[in-house]
Amino acid sequence: MNRIFQCITIFSLLMLSFAAQAQNDSLYVRRDNNLAQQKPSFFEKVTVGGNFGLSLGNPMQINVSPLFGYRFTNKFVAGAGPSFIYTRIKAYGQKIENSVLGGRAFAQYTLFQNFAARGEYEYLSIQYPVFNGTDYTKQREWVSNPMLGASYIIPIGKKSSFGITALYNFNYKNRLNQQYLYGSSPLVIRAGIML
Repeated sequence: MNRIFQCITIFSLLMLSFAAQAQNDSLYVRRDNNLAQQKPSFFEKVTVGGNFGLSLGNPMQINVSPLFGYRFTNKFVAGAGPSFIYTRIKAYGQKIENSVLGGRAFAQYTLFQNFAARGEYEYLSIQYPVFNGTDYTKQREWVSNPMLGASYIIPIGKKSSFGITALYNFNYKNRLNQQYLYGSSPLVIRAGIML
């Protein structure tokens, strides 16, 4: 039952994640043909987005992972951003906390209308509890996650869209990934609304 609650919480976080878009162009919105004829300025090619999530209850989780990118062509965008994930679980009379700090880089190429290939590389420092017989101590280890997959993008308006991304994590068998990040599946699914 607890595993089902965790899955529902994670799915809800993914569906409620959002990203703010600070310019006229988006990672997920097609360019207007009239704008394509004009040469865009540097700031029109800069993209801002990422993942932001909050789950209250037990477990409680806060995720702040903004992404900053640059549109090199109408079809290719790449960038990077920091990641922070905090989790707190109350179990067996104990409060267990862990945090994830690090960053990720991405590259995305639009293959067809609404469909893009995407690659990401995460390098994360995971702080996790270790039971020493009487109490918990905290340790920290670095984990790298090379991922490759695809995004399906649905425009919702001129400047906004809904995107679903499915990535294959080539390092999913890492014990820290399985316990504290993505579970035992190699598939990482992200969804969000770009405004």
